[in-house]
Formats: sequence, structure tokens, C-alpha cells
Amino acid sequence: MLPRTFNDYLTQFRHTMTIYPQTWKFFKQHRLWEGDWDFRWLSRVLALIAIVVGFKMLSIFSNWWSHAHFNSLSETVNQMGALAGEVFKNGYSLVYASGLKYAMFLLLYVATAHFSIRTLAILSGREPEVVTFKRVLENQIRAFKVYIRCWILELIIASVMLSIFFGIFKSIAFLETPAVFLVSCYFVGFAVVDSYNEIFGLSVKESMQYTRNYIGIALATGLVAQLLMTIPVFGPILMPIVSGIATTIAMYELSDLHLLDRELAVQLDELV
Repeated sequence: MLPRTFNDYLTQFRHTMTIYPQTWKFFKQHRLWEGDWDFRWLSRVLALIAIVVGFKMLSIFSNWWSHAHFNSLSETVNQMGALAGEVFKNGYSLVYASGLKYAMFLLLYVATAHFSIRTLAILSGREPEVVTFKRVLENQIRAFKVYIRCWILELIIASVMLSIFFGIFKSIAFLETPAVFLVSCYFVGFAVVDSYNEIFGLSVKESMQYTRNYIGIALATGLVAQLLMTIPVFGPILMPIVSGIATTIAMYELSDLHLLDRELAVQLDELV
């Protein structure tokens, strides 16, 4: 029986989180940066995103430096605390405000898919799929469809439905911000899980339907992915690596797509 209870989702979440500390060792041990496709262009995209985020943080530092005062030790400590707060605040808004996060994740989709394919090949003992330019183009088109859908659904749920709900039940309005954050985590996480589902031929609609049974994995993936994207320079580089590896391992261990035919897996999800 496929998992659908809160405890099942909680178990999925915990299991996925325990995988993340192992991802870097897995990455180095299996040399996942290697592959049939020339990924030099990908490194340039990652570098570009890192530079954009880096310049944003540099402007924050420049503005802080122009107003900083270091007349005493306590004042210096306070100024450093203010800088840390500004970096977190602006990093948070850079990722979470509007649809910019989806534009950044869109560019990183192919990288995430690459690490998913390589990780799955290692886990299953099969030869990795040969990545052609046509395959990369198809992935990018799919990524656009996924992120547009996620962005729209997140806006509807977070900005409309939750706003109305907490407007009615004002006694628990303090839960609105955490609820909005969880919604964001789920949709970002789904976008990463989709790169795994896509390997087995699921359409975007089927992928969304199938992932509802693995909400815990999607939440854990989205949480880590969004936190990584707030880290200047290195975050956008690390995100597709650790997310692609951890999510693939979690889905391989907890889901049944690699054991069942695509149509059968989707039909079982509809029946349970």
C-alpha cells in the first residue's frame, strides 16, 4: 500500500533529511561530474547564477561598509551582526520573493536531472542514459512547464486560498507564514522530484499525481533547496548536486517506480 498518512509523510521527511549529509561523499566517490555530455556550458550557467547572487551580496556589503562605524569593540560586533542580518534578509527575499526562485531553479533543472540520472544508474547497476542535445532541450522545455505550473499553483494556494482561510480563522493567523513556507517547499521539492519521475516516462500531470504520495520527500527536498539558494555564490552550485543525489536516493528507496511499469504505478496511486 502506498503511503498517505501523516506518519508516513513524516517518515519520508526524516529519511530524506538523513541522506543529505552523505551526498558529498557519494558525489566524490562515484565522480558524478563525469558523463557523456559536455557539461562545460552547465558550469558556465552555474557560475553565472553564482555571480549574479554574488553581486547582490557585494552590493549589500558595500552599502553596509559605507554606513559602518568601528569606534569600539561592542559597536564592531553590532555592525557585524547587522551585516549578517542584511545578508540573510536579502538572500531570503532574493529566493522567495515573486517568481525569481523559479527562474533560478529553471536554469538548474538540467543540472539536477543530470545528477538524478547518474545517481539512479549507480543505484540500479545499469548504464546511465546517454544525454544528447535533444534530451537536454526536452528537459528544459519540461522544466519550463513544471515551473510555470508550480508558480501558478503556489500563487493560488499561498496568496489566495491561505489568505482567505487565515482571514476567516484569525485566531490562528500566526500560522500563515509557516503554512506559506511549507507550500513553497512542496512545490520547489516537487520540481526536483519531477526530474526523477521524468526518467521513468511520467508526464508532468502524472508526476504531480504520483508525488502526492511522497509529500515528505518533496518537503525535505524543497526545504534544503531553498535554504541552499540563500547562500551567496556556493549555494546555487551545491543545490542541484545535493538535491539531485539525495532526492534520487530517497525516491529509489521509498517509491516503486523503478520496480513497476509506469502505467501500473500511476494506476495503483489512483486506487489507493
